[in-house]
Amino acid sequence: MRELMPVRLPNGQWQRRKAPKRQQPAEPEAEAEPEPNVISEIEAAAAEVESAAAKRARIAKLSASILEAPQKHIGLLDELHEFASKDPQASVQRLALLSSAAVLRDIVPAYRVRPPTEKELQMQVSKEVGMLRVYEKKLLAAYEACTALLRKWLSSRLEAHRAAAVRGICALLDKAYDFNGRDELLGLLLPIAQGSDATLRADACAALVRMFGVDTHAEATLAAVKHTSLALKNPSASPHADVLGTWLHLQLGAVAAGAEPSTKRAKKRKRDMDPVARELAAAAGERGDVARVQTQILEHIFVAYARVLKRGAASPLLPAVLKGVAKFAHLVNVELLLDLLGSLRGLLNAEGVLSAEKALQCVHAMLQLLSGHGQALAVDTKDVHLKLYRLLTERSLLMQPSLLATALDCVEHLCRRNRSALLAPRAASMRAPLIRAWTSYT
Repeated sequence: MRELMPVRLPNGQWQRRKAPKRQQPAEPEAEAEPEPNVISEIEAAAAEVESAAAKRARIAKLSASILEAPQKHIGLLDELHEFASKDPQASVQRLALLSSAAVLRDIVPAYRVRPPTEKELQMQVSKEVGMLRVYEKKLLAAYEACTALLRKWLSSRLEAHRAAAVRGICALLDKAYDFNGRDELLGLLLPIAQGSDATLRADACAALVRMFGVDTHAEATLAAVKHTSLALKNPSASPHADVLGTWLHLQLGAVAAGAEPSTKRAKKRKRDMDPVARELAAAAGERGDVARVQTQILEHIFVAYARVLKRGAASPLLPAVLKGVAKFAHLVNVELLLDLLGSLRGLLNAEGVLSAEKALQCVHAMLQLLSGHGQALAVDTKDVHLKLYRLLTERSLLMQPSLLATALDCVEHLCRRNRSALLAPRAASMRAPLIRAWTSYT
């Protein structure tokens, strides 16, 4: 306690006062110094970040150097592969491998590299030819090393590595679908397109669609379609429907119907063509067997469709098959057309087997088959008309825009392309539900 100034009371006496002592402010404690192991961890993390940034810069510099002068710096791809296979940081590995795939995609030629034979190696060639042979040899070695790493990463435990491998394969396939190792790329990509991982399957299917759009020679397309068709040969195999959906993007025209030369002169010219001239024509993109390749593609497609149809309505591939039959119906020959019509009619007439959506797609496929070579056949389609009328009365079915478009196409086929088989009252009865569905949209 401490003494205060006395105070005088009203009666004239003095009163003493006391108050508690003031507490001195506590001195600030000295900050605790971090422990040595914490300092070492922070320094290690900072060094790792700095090292990763330096490695990224090095990878970018290597990629730019290769793209700037491929023949001069083709050996730098080996350093990229070293980063991709031996670097302790997973992010640096992925960056290096994807950079390598992107560089190879940009520098691979649009032809298959043929290694020189023993006899050709013994021949004296010019300096330019010798340099080109060395460059092509190194390019093939780097390409094979990259595909080997991609194949290894597909079975990695890290999900990011597997996704990077799929991206790398898709990048190579965008440009190297006519280059060496094409079958190996397709062998890696197609199981992913048929797999259960939705994200990887979408990337693989998108790459196939892009390849179908630019493959003018159709050889890579034939290899991809044949692989999937052979997979369906096994009854227990069940690839995802998305891989069959990619076939809807195939550009198969009327050229597929004329696979072989029609005249004797054309046949003799093809038979007597010099092998060297044939190779030059192939390298220049002037191949005369595109029609034959497209015919083989069409055969594999419909063989696969027939296998799926035999599995019945329970197959999850049936909607994609029905859409494919409707798309390529005008290219089917008469023999195969009769088999397809029989299978589709059996599915359509079975009670309670097909849902309304599948039944409408089945009707659409049958009408498309009958609009091509099927016009020459005397086929009774009354049951198809009746089934279509029953489907048009289901209002919920026509509320979906895609199914409404399919229904409109079916009615258009009956009214315009097959007027003799459709009576006027029946056409009017089919038009009424379509009008009601259209007014509900507007």
